[in-house]
Amino acid sequence: MFGTAFPLAFVMAYLSTIAGLKIDKFKLINNYRRPQPHGAANIGSWGPLLELINSLSILINISMLTFTSGTTHSIVEKFFGVDDDDEID
Repeated sequence: MFGTAFPLAFVMAYLSTIAGLKIDKFKLINNYRRPQPHGAANIGSWGPLLELINSLSILINISMLTFTSGTTHSIVEKFFGVDDDDEID
């Protein structure tokens, strides 16, 4: 659009873009580095929370296994003599 009014604009825009890319590359490589990782003694306050989640997951898995299998039904029939067809008073 401005090429007819100022033909050198294309060259200047190209050089500006190349210079911007070089400057950004330099900043990313030298100024914005990732910090060096260092070890910690423990995981801090996450430890008790992870233990709680672990315990809850065990209880939930056991209850899901118990109530979705036929084991609960057969135990109720064995100890209480109650069948699905029987009515409970």
